[in-house]
Amino acid sequence: MQSPSCLRGGLLAMGGSREGAGASMAWVAFSPDSKTLAGPSYDQLIRLWDTQSGREIRRLQGHRDWVSSVVFAADGRLLASGSRDWTVRVWQAGSGKELRRLQGHQGAVLPVAFAPRGDVLASGSQDKTIVLWDPVTGTRRRTLRGHEDWVTALAFTRDGKRLASGSWDGTVRLWDAATGEELQRFGKGHGRIHAVALSPDGRTLAAATQNRFVCRWEISSGKEIAPFPVQRHRAVSLVYAPDGSRIASAGKDGVIRVWDAATGEEACPIGDPYYRVLCLAFSPDGKRLASGGASGVTILWDVAGRAFRPEALPAKLAGTDLERLWSDLAGDHPARAQQAMWTLARAPTQTVPWIKEHVPPVKIDAARLDRLIRDLDDAKFTVRQQAMVELARIGKFAEQAMERALKSKPTLETRQRLEELLNRLDRGRVVAYEDSGRAQRALRVLEQIDTADARQAVQGLAGGAPESWLTQEAGRTLARMHLRSAAR
Repeated sequence: MQSPSCLRGGLLAMGGSREGAGASMAWVAFSPDSKTLAGPSYDQLIRLWDTQSGREIRRLQGHRDWVSSVVFAADGRLLASGSRDWTVRVWQAGSGKELRRLQGHQGAVLPVAFAPRGDVLASGSQDKTIVLWDPVTGTRRRTLRGHEDWVTALAFTRDGKRLASGSWDGTVRLWDAATGEELQRFGKGHGRIHAVALSPDGRTLAAATQNRFVCRWEISSGKEIAPFPVQRHRAVSLVYAPDGSRIASAGKDGVIRVWDAATGEEACPIGDPYYRVLCLAFSPDGKRLASGGASGVTILWDVAGRAFRPEALPAKLAGTDLERLWSDLAGDHPARAQQAMWTLARAPTQTVPWIKEHVPPVKIDAARLDRLIRDLDDAKFTVRQQAMVELARIGKFAEQAMERALKSKPTLETRQRLEELLNRLDRGRVVAYEDSGRAQRALRVLEQIDTADARQAVQGLAGGAPESWLTQEAGRTLARMHLRSAAR
């Protein structure tokens, strides 16, 4: 069994490793007492961990294909799971014994959800239907039809009377759980729905959509509320905090975003770009947030005090602290790197100059490039050949300058040499950056700080050589910062 890694700030990593992609975590769920975390995966297993020690305490085996979802009943005694083997299974949480196998879907089972009282179990499927089961007897109570594509998300209201569903048909629907009648329909035009969440008070419905927004609707009126922008990667998971004060989303860029549900203010994002997050779950007390993803690693984040911007907590770092934190940013341990990012973001007056010094823009001498291109038509053969050698060594960074030169109607000699050089290049490929992992985390820190100096630093990096990965990543970071600033 995997040993846990405990870190300052209450961070806890459990499960696989970066190499363990075969055990990708598709879903996570806390037990009602917050002592156990369940995580199903693509290796057909469901793993249970102790949330205090991080130790794996049990494995549930029985499914014959990827396990898509898992959920605890409200009393904590039962656990239900859905799988691509077309079945829903009900387990005894304490012993791991399989109690019932529910069959009837004609496709992979994706989400499962218990009604709050535990007397109804809902499952959604690639067969476009939702089935309501009696989890005790295993009998099918009702089949809800209407979605025109995969049903990807389910959520009961707190009173258990209504069920929300999301689908790749682009709609979110609200059903009467007793009669199966469709009550309301939301979201047409937002693209595929990847996740849905209901506020605990039952007034607001939220959905993670294909168009890179977390969309929200007021249930009573059906009116759409201002959405939360997600940007680069669409959100694939979405959860409300148990008290309804916050809403969290995550996507394949590794970023976990947490918003104040009332004001829309975004707290400092957490996560790591190396680990694609596929699922989230708040602990019942709202103090911890679990994330699972493509690496097979499940991480518990301490979010009890993280509804603030980093500049609200100034920190003074010594030179040795900066060296250590900078080293942690380059490591392959996501939780340690996240802790370093968080600490650096709390000391903006020291961190911004440090990053500017250690991550300079990728610059190319434009005047030298122009001279080398002119030398391609020099009267001396040796000068022409030396220019060819130098431009070939510069490679991708000379691509745009050479393309511009081609459009300026050069001599035949220059045209032939430019075409030869360009043909050697992998056209359109981004030039890799040697320390990309640390640089991406450093950009995330600047994005968290989000002061005028931080934006200036990112803008400087975005003004580098356009072929460079660093330049392009900084440009995307700057776009997110501008969008967030405009939304305030």
